[in-house]
Amino acid sequence: MLTNDLFPDLDRERAERLRGALARAWVAMTGVQPRAVADDLDQLRRWFGPVPPKVVRERLESMAPLPPDLRWLPERHPTLVIAVGDAGVVTPEGRCVLAELTAAPDRREAPERELAEAYRAWARQRVLDAAERRNGGARPLNPVAVAAAAVLLVHGADAEQRALRIPRMRSEPIAEALRAPLIAFVSALRGRPYAFRQDFEAHPIREAKDCIGTALHRERRPAEWVLWIDPPHAATLHLLFDETLRHRTGSRERAAPAFRALADAYAERTAPALGRDARGAKASAAAFKRRLAAHDGLSKPGSGA
Repeated sequence: MLTNDLFPDLDRERAERLRGALARAWVAMTGVQPRAVADDLDQLRRWFGPVPPKVVRERLESMAPLPPDLRWLPERHPTLVIAVGDAGVVTPEGRCVLAELTAAPDRREAPERELAEAYRAWARQRVLDAAERRNGGARPLNPVAVAAAAVLLVHGADAEQRALRIPRMRSEPIAEALRAPLIAFVSALRGRPYAFRQDFEAHPIREAKDCIGTALHRERRPAEWVLWIDPPHAATLHLLFDETLRHRTGSRERAAPAFRALADAYAERTAPALGRDARGAKASAAAFKRRLAAHDGLSKPGSGA
């Protein structure tokens, strides 16, 4: 196991202290409790995957600090946690060690395979991205970012006074309600359940803004995030649909149903959590579906809103 390789003389007391420290460092870094190793390794792609250095720097600068009593962790175990000022980035190795230490001694996980697969996938993606740039192509927009931008269209956020407003201090149920349309979209596009734990206004919206440009507004206010996309929204919908088809998971058969699933999840989960009345939310979702159906090639003949 990875833990045995890194700490051949780790006794039970030190193992428990390390487990507790890693778990707290993970929560300080991500804001959520550890989940399945594969899901958490996918989340670590935001720092260790094929991500532009500028984006990584922005994420590091916005990280919450480690609790003072955990500052020893990156100093003693830099393989597991990397110090970034007062903050700490739990490495993929650190997350796997946490998994091993959390399991019962007779049922210890061996997540080295997931770790190797994650690093292999990230390395391969870097090569593919470099080849695509060399060949004059551009990487398609991630489906999660497509979905985040589409939520603004469903909301009708076409000006500051009609913007999607997200409280900066919010409960986990609200955070989950904000993720619901994104999860619905990607799950429908993939044809299987999709797990997603990032904040709506973080990387998904930033990536969408890189593609859409200055028409997408992402403003941080003292108490809330304010998000909207300048009209015409028909042009933005066309762009998002094209980006969906360019992605390896995209197809015409699944794209339109995925956008409709997103609109339904917005009306059923997101809008009520943000205090929008049910009638207005359903009307916005229906209007989005009508634009979707009217767009050439977005839906099959005879498909309704």
